[in-house]
Order: sequence, then structure tokens, then C-alpha cells
Amino acid sequence: MHSRNLHTGRYPLKALAQYQPKLANYFKTSPSGQLTLDFAQPEAVGLLNQALMEQGYGVKDWHVPSRNLTPGVPGRADYLHHLADLLAKDNGGKRPQGKTVAGFDIGTGAGAVYPLIGSSVYQWRFIASDVDKDSVLHARKLLSSNPQHQSRIEIVHQSEPKYLLRGLVSPDQSFDFCMCNPPFFESEQQALEQSQQKQHNLGQRGAKVMNFSGTASELWCPGGEAAFIRSLILESRFLSQQVLWFTSLVSNKDNLRPLKRLLKRTDVQNVEVIKMAQGNKQSRFIAWSYFDKSQRKDWAKRRWD
Repeated sequence: MHSRNLHTGRYPLKALAQYQPKLANYFKTSPSGQLTLDFAQPEAVGLLNQALMEQGYGVKDWHVPSRNLTPGVPGRADYLHHLADLLAKDNGGKRPQGKTVAGFDIGTGAGAVYPLIGSSVYQWRFIASDVDKDSVLHARKLLSSNPQHQSRIEIVHQSEPKYLLRGLVSPDQSFDFCMCNPPFFESEQQALEQSQQKQHNLGQRGAKVMNFSGTASELWCPGGEAAFIRSLILESRFLSQQVLWFTSLVSNKDNLRPLKRLLKRTDVQNVEVIKMAQGNKQSRFIAWSYFDKSQRKDWAKRRWD
């Protein structure tokens, strides 16, 4: 976990229950005698993340519909903190803050977690997109409940699912970064098979349904994660002078090598893989820029000073 992440160490469950009293219904005692949470219950996980958003970031009434993927707040915060460090490398080691910093969140989901945390911690501006209309409407409702973020966050609908950024970024716009958490699976069938394997490993039996939530656009796309990021790389060529850093989470580390090979065939000046860890879970994001180091420093001076 990043050193600036508010969620290092054990969750302060009793304190979090002050924000979401129903959370206490899922408390249990571990074999070692410590207070813990029944993480096998989806409602418990949802309530935990609601409480984390309010306690840590002052976001009121945060929740996502049952049909949507429940984002893990600590991991989402980690991505943003490491991203701030990446920007700082081009800014004399100083992490840029305030509305002069603009990010684009691809596939923000119903919870708009990245923009809400980024706005709260760093006061960054965001445009956040999604192909799912219901997710866009829900994210906008969250903003209405949290007016302190409305001047910094805009939620937009991507009406062309085959595109990620194209059609949403106008020629006069510039962004310091884009970020995304790509769909992992290649198809609904693959997602179902993995869910059934997980149930089998846990000794569970039941109907052939997935034991995790998420809309189609959140869970799968043709070709899965690798194809999604390849599409972003190809699109990035057309926005090479409008975005300082293109970034994406990479859940499957085996995807890194072919993605790097693809980037070498473009005019990209720099590629970085930023490693992250949350507990026993290892993750990472890949970042690429069409600007060399001198140009990135000029960008930072021009926009963030």
C-alpha cells in the first residue's frame, strides 16, 4: 500500500461503523481473537466501501447499484497516489495539486471513485466517461449529493463503445493524464466459468450464476484486458500532444510484454510500469508519454506553476 494511502493497516471497523451502522451486523471475531468483517457477504463489502468514502474523503451517500461492480476504495486510492508521484517526476519532485491538473477517467462506473478521491485529496479536475447510461446517471446523482466536487468533475456518456477517448476529447482540450481499470474478461462465458471455478474451490454449489456483480462493460470486452489496452494505445497516437501521460491498470502481468512491444512501434518517448501492492495482492499500471523528459518539464512548468 502506498505510504500516503489512508487505508494502510487494519480497518478501524468500530470507527467506520459510526458512518455506516449496518456494518456492525457483519462483524465477526477471527481465530486470533481480532475483530474482522465477513468479507464473503457482498453487502458487508459495499457498506465498508461506503464508510471508507465518507470517513476518508467526505463523500456523502456513496454507493453503487447492486448490478454494478463494487470498487475497492483502498486500491483505487493507491493508483491515484502513484499517479501523483509519476507527475511529480516532471515537476521537480513536487506533486501537482489544484484545478490546474486535469485527468480523464475512462470507464468511471456508477461510483466515480477515481474522480471523487482525486478531487478530494489533490483537488484535481476530471472528466469521467462510461458507456453505460445508467452508470453515468448514478454517478451524476452522487455528484449532486456532494456539491463540493461538482466544479471539478464532469461525468460524460461515451455513446460510441468502440472508442475510449475519441469523440470525447475536443482539439482544444489537454489532459495531464488519463487512467482506467479495463474489463478483465474476454466474454460473459469466461466470467461465468471463473466464477463457477471460484465457487467450486470454496466448496459451494448452486445455480450457474456469477458470484460477483458488474455490468457487461465493467467485466468483459472482446479480447479482454489486453485488447482494451491495445485500443487505448492505438487511440493515444491521435491525442499524443493533448495528453501528457496515458495510463492503465494491468491486472494480468503476462500482458505487459506484448503491450511494451506495441508501444515500441509507436512514437512514444517513455514507458513506465508502476508496481503497486495491497496486502498480498500485487498490481501495476503501465504509463506512456509521447513527450521526452525536457518536454514534460516544460509542460509541467506551463500548466502547474
